Amino acid sequence: MKRYMLLQKDRWDAVSNTNDSLRQELTEAIKFLESIKSGNLQAMYEGDRQSEFGLALTSLRDRMVELNQEEEQRNWINRGLATFSDILRQQQDDIHQLFDQVVSKLVNYLGVNQGAIFVLNDDDPDDAHLELISAYAYEKKKHVDMRVGLGEGLVGQCFLEKDLIYLSDVPRSYIRITSGLG
Repeated sequence: MKRYMLLQKDRWDAVSNTNDSLRQELTEAIKFLESIKSGNLQAMYEGDRQSEFGLALTSLRDRMVELNQEEEQRNWINRGLATFSDILRQQQDDIHQLFDQVVSKLVNYLGVNQGAIFVLNDDDPDDAHLELISAYAYEKKKHVDMRVGLGEGLVGQCFLEKDLIYLSDVPRSYIRITSGLG
């Protein structure tokens, strides 16, 4: 009988320990989910991250982070489309004003330093070239006359290939900046 009681006590202790572990795990899960519910998608799950339950919770959070990033990207695109639709609506009379507005808004919207719009001048088929129509750099409209041959430089190459060129390793001397200030 004494042995039976010891077995029962061991079983009861095991059940009690399991119950305590489950209670602790559930408490951590609730804290984690409440944190996510309040908008903290960087919350860390403090329970057993390797358990199926912990993996499911962190997987849920990671998916919510992905969905949030996708939503932010869609919103950014929609705001940009609305901005440029407004420009197109407002600048229907003057094509040069339209180009100036588009390039300045685009530079600022993308957070880049400079931008330019070139158009094809093929009035003389033997002398087809790209002309700089509008340029914007460092928060100011730039007045520069520039002519680029088809296939010449990056602009001419982009035109011929009808594709983007993305430079990731730009030499320091690549961009020429001139100023009347110094």
